[in-house]
Amino acid sequence: MPYAPATDIRRRMFEQPRRFEQEITQWQFVTGLDGQFADDVYWDAWVNHGIREREDQDFGQYVGDRLANALGPSADLNGDGQPECYLDVNDPSSLITGCVPLNLWGGGTITRETGQPTASSVTPDMLQYISFTLNDSFVTKNTSAGGSLTSTWFELPGGKMGWAVGYGYWKQEFKFTPDSGKAAGNVTGNKSTSTQGSLTNNNVFGELLLPFWGNDVQQFDVKLGLRYDEWDAFDGDTTWQIGVEFDATQELKFRGTIGTVFRAPTINDLFAGAADNFPTFSDPCAPPDPAPGCEGVAPGDEQQLLARVGGNPFLIPETGTTYTGGIVWTP
Repeated sequence: MPYAPATDIRRRMFEQPRRFEQEITQWQFVTGLDGQFADDVYWDAWVNHGIREREDQDFGQYVGDRLANALGPSADLNGDGQPECYLDVNDPSSLITGCVPLNLWGGGTITRETGQPTASSVTPDMLQYISFTLNDSFVTKNTSAGGSLTSTWFELPGGKMGWAVGYGYWKQEFKFTPDSGKAAGNVTGNKSTSTQGSLTNNNVFGELLLPFWGNDVQQFDVKLGLRYDEWDAFDGDTTWQIGVEFDATQELKFRGTIGTVFRAPTINDLFAGAADNFPTFSDPCAPPDPAPGCEGVAPGDEQQLLARVGGNPFLIPETGTTYTGGIVWTP
């Protein structure tokens, strides 16, 4: 069955351009200590803590229910020469107090020579009734700390074996509070709900550098690494890496690695509130060339579709194995 034709009327509100302002306040505290045990064991410890607060203001947006009132039935039932908004123009008691009828049918176009809008039927009183300034708030807190020990051990044919062990702590907290109009779905722009969550990680690691062979020109090293990550939101995991480097000449080096990888979901991946999104799409039945097999031609040529996206608290980390290889030439 063919699609029924659709009518789509749009108007850009030149009388009140959209405008965006953002204010960010951020502070960071970083401190660390390092030292040496005995002759060749070195240590370090550090703490990093920061807070970032962000306030967004979005001007030129409109309140959904007020816009519906202003575009609804209107009449001058009291005879004062100015129309008023009514739920039913046949019922004077259905007057919508404070509402200013919105007339979109005059002016509102841009003059090519000046780049300015022509005289418009949209008055400041109309805009004041339907307009609203949106205020969004973001707070991010990051805390990390850790320490390590590094040293060398016994002699190998290519030099002394090096080692390192350490511990790390990381916590991130995030809170997004959208404007109440966005959360209630009562604005003409994108709607969204709040986001709040935190992630905590504890990890330990160890590394070895094994210089198996070397002379004045050539060198062959093997690097080993092992790490364990424990998260509060899902199970931990162990990752490892083996790397080799071979200095064939003073100018040419070969290197490669094999290892496992572990990527944890972010706070937004897990906890983001539902928000409007406009992903692009391609309709095979859209004009001007609908694909064979279409029963009808899709109305219009839209390439974006309103969707709701958000986090998924049931996500688990991504894991995998990586292989890399390379050549370094230093002429």
